[in-house]
Amino acid sequence: MESTESSGIVGVSVDALSAARALRQRRGIGVIGYGRVARRWQLPSYVQAGLNVVAICDTDPTALEHARRSYPSVRLYASVAELLADSDVMLVDVATRPPGRLDLIRRIVATGRDVLAQKPLAVDASGLDDIMAVASSTGATVAVNQNGRFAPGWRATTELLRSGRIGRVRAITHVYDTNLRWMPNPDLQGTTQFLLFDYSNHWIDICGHWLDPDPVIAVQAMEYDVAPDSSGLVQQSMWVSFETVSGANALIRGAAAGTSHAGHRFVVQGDLGTIRGDVDSPDGEYLELDDGKGATRLSIQGSWFPDGFLASMVHLLRSIEDGREPEHSLANNRRTLELVSAACRSARLRGARIELTPLQKNTTA
Repeated sequence: MESTESSGIVGVSVDALSAARALRQRRGIGVIGYGRVARRWQLPSYVQAGLNVVAICDTDPTALEHARRSYPSVRLYASVAELLADSDVMLVDVATRPPGRLDLIRRIVATGRDVLAQKPLAVDASGLDDIMAVASSTGATVAVNQNGRFAPGWRATTELLRSGRIGRVRAITHVYDTNLRWMPNPDLQGTTQFLLFDYSNHWIDICGHWLDPDPVIAVQAMEYDVAPDSSGLVQQSMWVSFETVSGANALIRGAAAGTSHAGHRFVVQGDLGTIRGDVDSPDGEYLELDDGKGATRLSIQGSWFPDGFLASMVHLLRSIEDGREPEHSLANNRRTLELVSAACRSARLRGARIELTPLQKNTTA
């Protein structure tokens, strides 16, 4: 949800969705890829909020049968061509796996339709310029579903940083504590570095978002594998560090080998204050602002799952309505792709320092 501030209290307003009600009703959404994330988080949150979901596409007959039972009034298609032939589909939510996703996005924007693409967007940034050129020629808007940016605690932190409440960011520290076991499948995941490339994508993205406009110039990372168990499942842990032009820095410590999912703590330290919080916690998200005289607990409503998914789509819809570039645009996500790629490369080189050219600052709304 969109973050708001009232009398010094930061919160997440459910009522913010009402501003896009007319737009939601007239802009038909088609979803390509009805997998676990779409089933559990995206589609239920869209439908519950009244978004106009008109079509679902998947090549798996079992997935379509599940969709038929769950959403009997939504049209179902077994091919992208069928979905794109539906004139009621004006915006396409691309919830497929990374391999081949950029080609699919290019095909969609060539028809003039807007796109919200799942993260991680792609294995690398090659092909983005071509997609942006096609989108520009057809008038299509493309955003990336960086739903972590819209997790209530992180979104509220973004608003505090933008308003200068802690001054200039000097250091960011994240620790995520969860239990994650996965089956390596590069054909589906696009990589063997799942924890860095996919799961940690949210943390890498938010660090770049918060450090902007102070460009990241160096990345270092390591990942550690636990040997597969008898079922072939793997656990990993990792760390990533970022250094900026000014010397501000960020560190992500990803412990995905815990006994349970315990949430994701973070600290953002500035020259005028400190923000401390926790997102996606079983005990609820929280945030506190410390101005040096004491810490004040701020009001946070909602949770990353599913509110981050819904807010990502609503932000795109409202940006289209306002005629402005969404802050999670394809162009904005280029830097995230570069940071993720650099982290993966550093880890493959056992923590080598990867230097980056300080490109232009990220585009924000």
